[in-house]
Amino acid sequence: MNLFPVVLAVLVLAFSTSAQPAQAPPSQRFAGAVVNSQANEISLQNTKGDILTFTTNDRTQILHALPGENDPKKWNKLTLSEIGPGDEALAYFRGSAGQKPLLATSLVIRTKADLAQLAQKQLDDWKKRGT
Repeated sequence: MNLFPVVLAVLVLAFSTSAQPAQAPPSQRFAGAVVNSQANEISLQNTKGDILTFTTNDRTQILHALPGENDPKKWNKLTLSEIGPGDEALAYFRGSAGQKPLLATSLVIRTKADLAQLAQKQLDDWKKRGT
């Protein structure tokens, strides 16, 4: 029995799968209210009550989504120390939500003051238009 074709096929298969570059997992996102932020961690709670904790590093981009401004290039950068409980956040990360630790690739933040300003603007608009 000639095993050469079988061995050759196994070797070709092994080298062809290992030569392919590893693909990065798709980016995911998680939106919620900030429960806690300290040092290099931030915990968010979504409307369902799920809490995820993200770690950050020097490559994590933290942006302040300014009210009324839709262009992310015009948003200011924040530090983790400027984020407080009650702020709204959208965390982008790679991998599965069950993976620990979750490294946030970027965070988009709306502060409590921003949210209050938006709520007041909507209320004023509603009062202006009336019923």
